[in-house]
Amino acid sequence: MPPKRKSRGGLQTTATEGRRTRSSAKKAKADRSESEGSVSSDEERSFDKGNLMSVMRYDYKDLLTNDRFEHPDLIEKLDPKDFNLDYYEKSRLATPLLFSCDPHELGMKMPKAEDFSVDDVFEARWRKSHDRGG
Repeated sequence: MPPKRKSRGGLQTTATEGRRTRSSAKKAKADRSESEGSVSSDEERSFDKGNLMSVMRYDYKDLLTNDRFEHPDLIEKLDPKDFNLDYYEKSRLATPLLFSCDPHELGMKMPKAEDFSVDDVFEARWRKSHDRGG
């Protein structure tokens, strides 16, 4: 039987020590970090808008108004009457479409904002997933 390797500390490992599993190594690391305490915890840091703005390197007015950021080829403006099966077969909807029309012209049924909320979407989705058993 070959001799046992020395550990990094220069001590030999015994048969009872063996290798650490990933879960035991993670647990040991978590225990160490809890005992040491975190200097940069979220409770100690407060939100500082000035500090955040100093990190932000974008000038949003420039992004929205400068011609070098104009890329009209990224989207395609389309009339609703041109959106049909032939268009789909030719383009395969490779680029995003922009329709400047009422959703009803596209055959879409849109609920009224006062009759429909995010909670209604959640409730309908929750009911649907529980009806299927999932």
